[in-house]
Amino acid sequence: MAYELTKEATVPRKGAIFYVAAPFDDEMKLFEKEGLKLISAKELAHARMKLGKENSVSQNGSWIREGGLYVPERLAGKASIVLLRDSLVLENPESAVAAHRKGKEASIDDDKAISVLEEAKKDSKNYHILESTQAIPTNGFGENSTADFLFGKHAKDYGLFLKDARIGAVPLYFDGNDRINSQGPYVSQLWLGRLGSDSIIFGDCRSLKGSSRARGVQLAAEGGRAEKTVAGAYSPSNKEVERNLRITQEVMKGTRPAKDLEKIVVLLEKFRKN
Repeated sequence: MAYELTKEATVPRKGAIFYVAAPFDDEMKLFEKEGLKLISAKELAHARMKLGKENSVSQNGSWIREGGLYVPERLAGKASIVLLRDSLVLENPESAVAAHRKGKEASIDDDKAISVLEEAKKDSKNYHILESTQAIPTNGFGENSTADFLFGKHAKDYGLFLKDARIGAVPLYFDGNDRINSQGPYVSQLWLGRLGSDSIIFGDCRSLKGSSRARGVQLAAEGGRAEKTVAGAYSPSNKEVERNLRITQEVMKGTRPAKDLEKIVVLLEKFRKN
C-alpha cells in the first residue's frame, strides 16, 4: 500500500512538519525516501509553543525520535528503564513491527542491553536512566531531569506552556518491574500525546503495527543548516534538471525553437505550487 505525506505546519525559521499515519516501518521508509527524520520531543515541544495550543501539532500526538530500553533485574541488578536520544527501534523498524504484530515485545539480545545500560551510566547527553515514573509537574519542568533530557532548553518554557493550557502534570506511562523482569530485554518507541491527553509520554506502546501518526522534519544539510528545498515537496530528478538545462542551452544557441521553453515553464510551475 502506498502512503503519502501531509504537510501539517510550518514553524518559523525551522521549516515544515509533515505527517503520515501508517505502520511504523512504512512511515520510516517514507521518511527516508523523502529526506525526513522522525521529530524529536524537543522539536515537537518547540513547534507547539510557536504555533499555539489550537494548532494540529498540539491537538494530535505522535511518535517521537526517543525510545526506551527495558533491562530485567537479572542483567542490571534491578529492573531498569533507559531513555535513548535515538530509539533502538529505528535500527530495525521492520523487526519491531513484526514483533508487535505477533503480540510480542521488540526484544534485543542481552549483550546489547548491557552495553547500552553501561553507556547510559557515562553519557547523560544521549541516554537517561529513568529513576521515577511519577507524573512531572508542569511548573517543575525546568528542574526535572527527565523533562530536561526530553525537551532540553525548551523544558521550562514547555512546562509553562502546558500549565497555561491547564495541564498540571504530564503523566509517564512505562512498564512496571514485574513485566520487565518476566522476560528478556526489549525496546519501545516513545509517544508524545496531544494536549487533550495532558501531553502524556508513553513508553509502553505496543502499537507500532497500527496507523498511529509519525511526524517528519527536514534533515540538516551539511554545516547544520536546514535544506532550502522542503522535504516532501516536488523536487526534480537530476535527469530532469539536465534535460531542461539542455533545452535552455539549445534554444539560446538557436538550434531549438523558442516554443520548447514551454517545457521549462512546466517545471517551474511545479515549484510554484509547492
